[in-house]
Amino acid sequence: TDWRVEYPFVVVNPDSEAEIAPLVRALIELDLTIIPRGGGTGYTGGAVPLDAMSAVINTEKLDKHHGVELVELAGLDGKHPIIRCGAGVVTRRVEEAAHAAGLVFAVDPTSADASCIGGNIAMNAGGKKAVLWGTTLDNLAWWKMVNPQGEWLKIERVRHNFGKIHDEETALFDVHTLQDDGETIAHTERLAISGCRFRKVGLGKDVTDKFLSGLPAVQKEGTDGIITSAAFVLHKMPQHTRTVCLEFFGTVANATPSIVEIRDFLLSHESVRLAGLEHLDWRYVRAVGYATKAAGKGRPKMVLLADVVSDDEAAVQAAAEQIVRFAQARDGEGFIAISPEARKT
Repeated sequence: TDWRVEYPFVVVNPDSEAEIAPLVRALIELDLTIIPRGGGTGYTGGAVPLDAMSAVINTEKLDKHHGVELVELAGLDGKHPIIRCGAGVVTRRVEEAAHAAGLVFAVDPTSADASCIGGNIAMNAGGKKAVLWGTTLDNLAWWKMVNPQGEWLKIERVRHNFGKIHDEETALFDVHTLQDDGETIAHTERLAISGCRFRKVGLGKDVTDKFLSGLPAVQKEGTDGIITSAAFVLHKMPQHTRTVCLEFFGTVANATPSIVEIRDFLLSHESVRLAGLEHLDWRYVRAVGYATKAAGKGRPKMVLLADVVSDDEAAVQAAAEQIVRFAQARDGEGFIAISPEARKT
């Protein structure tokens, strides 16, 4: 986000998380509008100063993560892999750290090379992996923030299901108000929220619902405080992956139902799961100069990229071949990539 409406009165670059709360209190005393800023990649204008009497708090120096750790999580037995990171850590760095440990960080917006963790939480960012593991909200173990009163809050997910939050009958969060040291818990309020409240039926993330039943920070675009750090749960990718590229050359109306056919087929499959599904319409295909894979064909009207995964190699290959047949029945062609190198192309 770099659309200039007003230049802010001041831009502050805190060196550490501990500085944020006293800084917010000082800016409140000066009657300045506070604008959190991370990577500046958002499209909604959340980091744009609209008032000259404003202060931008730039979190880019909060750029440390602690690598993959095995820790106990509230309401669960045993230890589980997480990664703790400051609000200014670039998304791709977290993804790379998880990958190096043989795990998956599920938050993967297209802006991953520039966006930061704080913005992912404020926007409830998703990405291709959201099909399997949900958006940012679904993958948070806890997060810390400073509210508009300059108080520290730590919001902790209780009894994490390591999947999509709307599959939970009731999602539990402990909202801890912390003392001025930012560590000691002063008091705790528990939020019990029906899982179905987090998603609009049939549409996935409900971008119109900023309140999210009172859950702080997530999807609020920085309007109810400034996020300072967070911890995310990590996942284990099934052993075998196939990436299927589908090119459709008939009408869009004929091709589009294949999306639902693929989803329904894999939802009912015993051992194969849909890990990602990306749709490229004809405008995008034309804009990027898409190189058609099907020999002797023109530019496709629509392209689908599907990642299917399973611990059963024969089952995932058979499922990929069935997906290709769905495309062939709708004036399309399909291509299956097996190796990591082939799947990148």
